[in-house]
Amino acid sequence: MKKAATKRLVYVVAGEASGDAIGGKLIRALNRRHADGPFQFRGVGGPQMMAAGGFSSLFPIQELSVMGLVEVLPKLFAIKRHHDHVVEDIRQSQPDAVVTIDSKGFCFRVLKSLQGITNRMDHRPPAIVHYVAPSIWAFKHKHRNAASTAQSLGLFIDHMLVLLPFEARLFNHHRTWTTFVGHPSVETFMDAHDLFRRHDLLSSVVPPSITTELESLSMTSEWLQPVAPALWPMQTAIVHARRHHPRQRRTDEFAIAALVGSREDEVKQTIGLVKRAVESFASQHNTRVRVVFPTIPSVAHVLRKHLDSWAIPHAIHVQANTAALLQASDVAVAVSGTVVIESLLAGTPTVVMYRANWLTEVIAAAVARVRFVSLPNILFDRELVPELVFSKCTSASLAHALSYRMYFILGMTYISL
Repeated sequence: MKKAATKRLVYVVAGEASGDAIGGKLIRALNRRHADGPFQFRGVGGPQMMAAGGFSSLFPIQELSVMGLVEVLPKLFAIKRHHDHVVEDIRQSQPDAVVTIDSKGFCFRVLKSLQGITNRMDHRPPAIVHYVAPSIWAFKHKHRNAASTAQSLGLFIDHMLVLLPFEARLFNHHRTWTTFVGHPSVETFMDAHDLFRRHDLLSSVVPPSITTELESLSMTSEWLQPVAPALWPMQTAIVHARRHHPRQRRTDEFAIAALVGSREDEVKQTIGLVKRAVESFASQHNTRVRVVFPTIPSVAHVLRKHLDSWAIPHAIHVQANTAALLQASDVAVAVSGTVVIESLLAGTPTVVMYRANWLTEVIAAAVARVRFVSLPNILFDRELVPELVFSKCTSASLAHALSYRMYFILGMTYISL
């Protein structure tokens, strides 16, 4: 009789919605690869990780979701309690591997604390993998010391999975300990359009190998150039269908997708701004407007509270198909993050917004190495997507941006990326 395989425990920690999405993909991929189920999962995550199967969260993920440099201060004691809880749970559960996803402030503290206890464990210490590299290339002082940063991270991380190919080159100074795995938004887009099965496109879609071509890459657009021939025509076709097909576009309404954040403080900072901007836009142009709010379960109640008596026609979509909602919209307003890439891939003209405490703005201006906050603009080093950041992010400026985007769409030309 064949002996049943011992299940290996993978401890996964994600601290925010984007990490939860990656964690969900990871759990599903491991379960698909091993249909007999040799893995079990434990840790901290959100609805997407739990929906992937075999995972329950130690505590609600939103308790770790904090935006900004100053905004985290009131929650330090609660975060410290969660840190101690996670470290103790790892010690007791004795996992075979620990995978932390993004949220470097919390995750790196957990991993450093594990260093002190793994040496005293009776069993073999777990393999440590971190998913999503810290953006040291975005900060002056960190980029100057990239080699030493890589060395210090290597003291408590066995392997790191990075989303951008130049990150692999940046961290692989003294040894090859990172792997470029690609951006999850591009993966979702390709999977939705069956590009993984279309072998004729693979040579132009798959980014360069980190072992052969990475040395020639810089922080500009080189890694996206091979992707463009496959993605941009499809994006343009999506836009054309949305604009001209009667079932895709309702000519009597201007549809706006509002992606106001995945953290409670983000939503509270931006929802009032978006409401006032949309009201001003609709009044100024005497235009019928419809607004959709794609969101996640942890912040849906905040949206409902703020939109309860709003006169503008709107709908809240919880854990919905964001790409489909974007493709059905004329324009998107989005808090800087993963959703900006999703909106570009959906072919939806987008305005990026980012609000924060004034002190956060001062500190960011002093230490930032890059001119932009959204990844597409950073990669191409030019404003592909309009950004309204910090003090420039007002209801008046957002209404003006919506007006420009309306003329851009209905007015005469569409400039494809």
